Amino acid sequence: CDALARLQPGAAGPIAQRALVLVQQRQFPAALEASDRAIATDRGYPLGWATRAAALSGLLRHAEAEAAAREYLRLEPD
Repeated sequence: CDALARLQPGAAGPIAQRALVLVQQRQFPAALEASDRAIATDRGYPLGWATRAAALSGLLRHAEAEAAAREYLRLEPD
């Protein structure tokens, strides 16, 4: 199933999970760096975009956060 294949994290998974932890700890600059690394590793991995959106929102960069959230929604399977 193609949708299932998109959920498999590959190399981007651990990086994006680290970014998620950093967002939860409210360390937004570090979370943004980690999410950017996850996206650079695999642009099609939705969690990288979700954590980027959360980090940008935490940094009050709402227009960029909205664009990242749109990319996440585009990639996230039903």
